[in-house]
Order: sequence, then C-alpha cells, then structure tokens
Amino acid sequence: MDCNHPDFDFSIPPQPLSPAEYQMNLSAIIVSTDQADYEQNRKQTGLSKPSILSRLDQKIMMPIPQCFSIDLMHLLSLNLGELLIPLWRGTSTCDTADDKSTWDWATLKGNVWVEHGKLVAAATPYFPALFHCPPRNPVKKINSGYKATEYYLYLFALGPCYDFDRFSLYRRDRIQSVSDNAQASVQGAS
Repeated sequence: MDCNHPDFDFSIPPQPLSPAEYQMNLSAIIVSTDQADYEQNRKQTGLSKPSILSRLDQKIMMPIPQCFSIDLMHLLSLNLGELLIPLWRGTSTCDTADDKSTWDWATLKGNVWVEHGKLVAAATPYFPALFHCPPRNPVKKINSGYKATEYYLYLFALGPCYDFDRFSLYRRDRIQSVSDNAQASVQGAS
C-alpha cells in the first residue's frame, strides 16, 4: 500500500484544480524519466497524458481543467461500486495489519452473495423502461461490463435495501447519508 497523503476532511469542500496547477501536474507527467517514474507521477497527479483539448486555441476557450464538467457517472456509479462491493464481500485488498475477520460490514459472502444476486436479478421486471438498464445479477455480471446505470440502481436502490437486516442502525444511517449526498450532487449538477 502506498498511502503517503494526509487524511481527507470531508467537511471541507475540495478546491478545484487551477489551470496553473494542471500545467504543473502535466509537466510532471511529461518529464517522467521511465515507466516507474511515470506511474508514480500519474498516481500523484491523477493525470495520464495531455488532453486532446490542449491542442485547441487557448484564446477562444476556457482553460483546462476549468472547461471540464464533473464526471458524476464515474464518481457515483462506477468508482463507488468498485469500492463498496469488494468491501461488502470482504474481498477488498487491505494492509497486512488489517484483519478481514473484523470487517462486520462484509456480509455478502458465500451463499449470502449468491442469494443476494438472485434477489437483484428478480427485481428486473419491476423497473420501468425509463431506467434503461436494470441491474443484472451481480454474482454473474459484476465483472463483465456492469453499466453505470446498473451500478447506480444497485448501489442506491436495491443493494442497501436487500441487506438492511444485516446492517446495524449505525451503518444504515451512514449508507442513507451517502445515498442522500449522492442524490443531492446529481440534482445540483443538473
């Protein structure tokens, strides 16, 4: 594990990256001396290469990264799903000092995971067509192209509902808080 940053205080909103900071981070990527240096710089900056928009006339556009909108699809659906599901299943990688047997949130193991997947798949006929793609059985499909809409409906509608009886009130409140914040973010962005 390479965790070389301070704890993040979620009560303080993050400041957007300025164009000067973006250029400085991009310079670190460009001057990487080898693959290991590039991987380290990529991890520290969150950048992998110059944007295709870098070649446009900067006099007639907003500067990078200010010209980009928030990517809620990846943030709230794909990234969060790829974080939470392994935690719920107890399959997430962790530090060697961490004991997975103490993870009381890891309730979707073995047959419980299989039965949970069947419940998710059984809900498909009850989704209106406007939901585009109801979540498929995550046991069978989570690693083979689960769509952002599937993750979203699974994480914020079906997943927590099916497992509330296994979660304590404390965790239930935290999940509801994450769900409320995600919905507020989506509504605020539209």
